[in-house]
Amino acid sequence: MSNHHKHRSYSDDEIARYVLGLDMPDRVADIQSRLAHDNAAAARALKWEAYFLGIVDALPAQPAPDAVLDRIRQSLGMEMEDMPVMGESRTDGADPRTASGDEPS
Repeated sequence: MSNHHKHRSYSDDEIARYVLGLDMPDRVADIQSRLAHDNAAAARALKWEAYFLGIVDALPAQPAPDAVLDRIRQSLGMEMEDMPVMGESRTDGADPRTASGDEPS
């Protein structure tokens, strides 16, 4: 347990900021390590996650902007044709799978 003193405790607000992805990158690894070894901190993180997911679930569904989808594809190293068809069809693609114009299910 000699590693225990290396991790500072984090406030409820700091854990909420981490769950939202708003924390400073240099602190993320320390917070993740703390959550892995501190059940109370991990429980607070799960509480915040459930709270924020409840807010998100109450929002009306909207398709992601193409720029966001393109960044996701780039970060995953995927090409356009590798992506599953979800949501609205793209207007700039000639992919026959997206040409039907069907509404998302």
